[in-house]
Amino acid sequence: MNAATTTYNEQPCLIGPEQSLIGVLTMPETVNKPAVILLNAGMLHRVGPNRCYVKWARWLAELGYPVLRFDSSGLGDSSISQSTADYDERIHEETAWAMAAVTKACGSDRFILGGLCLGAVNALLAASHEPQVCGVVMQNPQFLDEDELTSYVEARNWRYWRRVLFTPERWKQFFFGQADYKMILSRLRGFFIRKDAVNDIADDIVARFSVLIERGTSILLVNSALDVSRDYLDVMMRDRAAEFQATGRMTIEEITDCDHLFTTSDSQKLFLDMFIRWSDACRTES
Repeated sequence: MNAATTTYNEQPCLIGPEQSLIGVLTMPETVNKPAVILLNAGMLHRVGPNRCYVKWARWLAELGYPVLRFDSSGLGDSSISQSTADYDERIHEETAWAMAAVTKACGSDRFILGGLCLGAVNALLAASHEPQVCGVVMQNPQFLDEDELTSYVEARNWRYWRRVLFTPERWKQFFFGQADYKMILSRLRGFFIRKDAVNDIADDIVARFSVLIERGTSILLVNSALDVSRDYLDVMMRDRAAEFQATGRMTIEEITDCDHLFTTSDSQKLFLDMFIRWSDACRTES
């Protein structure tokens, strides 16, 4: 947006009982939409890959959404957590602190949680505990902390194998010691992992989706057409995608010519258009 037409302001936000988490709150002139909280994309700082979180926060604030992008403990400018809670509990706790900080700053009491890659998974984990969350936005979700799941899914990423097997340069790298042999072995190992081995993980994800849908929370899943997150989604959904979409509470979109990190400006704008259409439809239904 042009600085001359800016209709938002940005302010630092200290989060948590000890103010140990650092964020930036982008505030519209008039708050007339749910607050959006963006969770870290993997291990990246709160600006997001290619500064996409900054752009989305400012664009959405122009439309009336207050947007908080903050660093979870141990990331970016936030302190390392001293908590003994497990990962799920810590993500929920820190997101609840972030929601409380936004409510204190602008009075918002309805929230949309979103994120890219692992941030998408964390949004789902936190939202399943928080009834104030009216929407969850998941971009290219990947469940990277589960070795067996990762190997299982990536071994069945046929787009990857077609690209590797039919690219002469990849064969040259393989035979001249320039390939990532550890990654290749990991992917090959995945062919020997039975689907039963990942069912417990999938059951947990399906249960969380079910909780949100039964609660009336809307979900937007956005996948890049060439990204492995599509394969993760197929495994995680356990053939329930059509059922979930039929409720009207889950929308699944796909962006072509878009990489995992939404590098291009065009893909970032396409995502924003999808978000706005989805959010407007949710508000109309409610």
